[in-house]
Amino acid sequence: MTVSLLDPLVWLLVGLGLIAAELLLPGFVLVGLGTAAIAVSVVLLVLGDLITGIPLADGAILVVFAAFSLGSWWMYRKLFGVREGQSKNFDDEPHINDG
Repeated sequence: MTVSLLDPLVWLLVGLGLIAAELLLPGFVLVGLGTAAIAVSVVLLVLGDLITGIPLADGAILVVFAAFSLGSWWMYRKLFGVREGQSKNFDDEPHINDG
């Protein structure tokens, strides 16, 4: 049995797996990839017949996944990223190697 990149169930399972893996490796990267995979699954459910009819459909769906991944990463970075005043600068503190 072969796994097709044009199967929406595959993308849904990969997306849910990536979001679950985010619990082990926090940082919004895996949840962004998981969100993109679920979005690709929805696109394949809605436009599946249209997409499977084009040449190089596997490559095209990977490009769609890459675009969704970049967009979801940017969205999560804007929503949950570092806010102004959240980081601390230690330049004023004495350094451990200063005598």
